[in-house]
Formats: sequence, structure tokens, C-alpha cells
Amino acid sequence: MKFNSRYSEWKGWDESTSKKDGTLDPYFFELLNFSSKFPGRPKILEIGFGDADFLLFCQRNGIDAKGVEVNQTQVEKWQKRLSVYNLSFLDETFERYDVIILIDVLEHLSLDNGCDLLLRAKRVLSKDGVILCRFPNGDSPFGISNFNSDPTHVTFYGGGLINLVSHQCDLNLLYSDGDIYPVRFGPIYKRFANLFFLFLRKVLDVFFSLFLKKKPVFSYFSCNAIVVFSRSNG
Repeated sequence: MKFNSRYSEWKGWDESTSKKDGTLDPYFFELLNFSSKFPGRPKILEIGFGDADFLLFCQRNGIDAKGVEVNQTQVEKWQKRLSVYNLSFLDETFERYDVIILIDVLEHLSLDNGCDLLLRAKRVLSKDGVILCRFPNGDSPFGISNFNSDPTHVTFYGGGLINLVSHQCDLNLLYSDGDIYPVRFGPIYKRFANLFFLFLRKVLDVFFSLFLKKKPVFSYFSCNAIVVFSRSNG
């Protein structure tokens, strides 16, 4: 399926750039906790920035971030306000990034193209940098509706497939689990609710692991999955 104005409208990408707010900020702050090992200001690159929610969060909070996107309409929409480029930037830049983020990107690509994109990301990754990805959880029944909600979704990643991808791309799988829920940032009542949900999710995962005799790579009770890759030591 090709990008067109109707797809962008359906995604809500035709809204004014001035209507963006900080609703997702607690989630993004929690997401960047994975980059806390980098002192000072880590350099961040988002691949597939969509409608720039994460990049705007970075701009609001003084975080050094750039973005690349295959949809040229989105690049043109945001290039006057943000540091955004088309996908060829990955092959042309000599810069290196400490954190490379792909939020809801890999599922839009075939397995081969997904591996190719990760290899291109790896080329611009700093020596101790990390690649953080979120995608619909192929190990959970709750991920099915998420995956089927967009006709451009192609590959449904479960734990086995992600292990194959890390092997094919010569990347270390540092972390894998269900989606994150802000427990350090945001309104206090939401933080407590998220803590309770994460505790309940962990208990249910332990129960089902004993029943299935298999430890999950991702939570069985999460719509999305999160993985963090690093360069292989080899």
C-alpha cells in the first residue's frame, strides 16, 4: 500500500503542527530511561518519525534529536521546524548516534527489509549505542488487533523472529519485554495505576510460563513489545 493523502488523513497526520501537546511526554521520558547510561546529552536519531510526536517531545525538553522518514510528505511538513530528513540520510551521514529509536516501524517492512533497515541503523550507531524498537507483540493475543489495525503492517514479530533478526544483523539483544508504562513520570495516580498493572502483568506471565513451560521473550499480556539492541562484541 502506497502512502497518499487519505492514508495520512486516516492516521491523523494532516492535523496542524500547532495542535501537538505533551500528552505522550511521560511515556517518552520512560522510554529514554534506556539511554540513561549516556552522560550529558546523548545524540538521538528516530527512524520513521511519522507525525513527529517523539521529535517534538525532544525539542520541548532540549534533547538533541534528528529524524528520518520514508514518507516525503511528512518530511516536508516538519522540515522547517525540526531536523528531519528522508531515508537516504542513513547512508549519507557521517554522524554517530547514541540512541536510535524505531517506534512502530519494523512491522511495516518485510523481514528482509527490516533487517536491512537495522543494518543501516547499525552503521550510524555509536560504539556503545543502543537501538530501541517498539512493534505489535506477536507473542500475545492482545497484539493481534494492534497488528491488524493498519493495512500497511507486513511482519508480525514474536520472540523467535526477533532472536533471528538479532542473529542476522549481528546485534546483541539487551532487553525484551512488553510495552512500558510510565512509573517515574506523569500524574501520580497514573503512575500508581501503571505500577499495579505491571505487577499484575508480571504475575500472570509467571503463571503462564509455568503452565506453558516456556519463559516469554515478551509479555503475554501486552499489545506492544519493546526490544533494545546493541552492537555485537564479536
